Amino acid sequence: MPWLGFLVAVLTVIPGIVESAPEVLKERETRSGQAKKIIEKKVLVVGINEGYAPFAMYPDIYGDGKSNGNATNKDRLVGIDVDIARLIAAALGARVMFVKPVRDDQHISLLRAGVTDMIIATMTRLPSLGLKVNFTDPYFEISQAALIRKDFQGIETASSLYDLFDVPGIRVGVKKNSSGERFAHAVFEADKIRAFETHSSLTNALLAGEVDAHIHESPFVQIWAKAHPEHAQLVRPLLEPVTREHYAIAIPMGDPDFLSWLNTFLATLFADGTMDLLIHRYFVDMDWSGVTGEDKIDTMKADLQRVSAVIKKLKKEGRIKLYK
Repeated sequence: MPWLGFLVAVLTVIPGIVESAPEVLKERETRSGQAKKIIEKKVLVVGINEGYAPFAMYPDIYGDGKSNGNATNKDRLVGIDVDIARLIAAALGARVMFVKPVRDDQHISLLRAGVTDMIIATMTRLPSLGLKVNFTDPYFEISQAALIRKDFQGIETASSLYDLFDVPGIRVGVKKNSSGERFAHAVFEADKIRAFETHSSLTNALLAGEVDAHIHESPFVQIWAKAHPEHAQLVRPLLEPVTREHYAIAIPMGDPDFLSWLNTFLATLFADGTMDLLIHRYFVDMDWSGVTGEDKIDTMKADLQRVSAVIKKLKKEGRIKLYK
């Protein structure tokens, strides 16, 4: 994926981020067991939440044939979480392997059993989970949101989830073991809530009229609505923030050196514009979905173009290495 190679190249230009990371970490191997293990086996095993666009998905996630790219690209995982994992692996001189548990609540068990090295799976930082894993600093902020059917009486003028709380007869759909399910049980009566195993089964139930509202995290709601303009007459999103939650990377407890390194790495992704580029690619351009994004944000396009020109020059001179 050329653009991912470009991102790693950007990091390579900054001393100590990519090319020297394995050497630096080897010097501290007695104090950083997790990094030592990853460097020695040359594989980073990451638990992901595959199927949650735009964080971890196949380009044809919606099964409608709208995704771009050739057949090979359609079989390659993409997304913000996926790309962060690949960048971390490159910095550690390792290749990445992704693991999707049968159920989302198995992520921590697999991590603690040593099956995975870290979890990058749209995992919300919660005090209860912090007793089982170590969380990095946040890398993404979200709110609870909803997709609602336009034909359900009583919610025609709704602008946020707050407007759904006291609607008589409303049927609310949630994904099992999700923050949306926890939120729904906190504000809706239990008999109004129906839980589904997968993201797709939940959205299909909404389209079929089996539920009237689909509560999910704001990125999923925003992207699903933008990727499905054909359903705009039936379904609309409610994106006004009602909560403030954060995604973070989870690693096994007891390795403060590795946790510190990951926090530094994430801080660099924000400082050098890499996260801006990822957000623009997955939320605005949306070339992975086959839908052309019309929204524009003030990213650093001019700066990125200048960086691209510098990288081409350095690559030609043999002064940087591009990781695939």
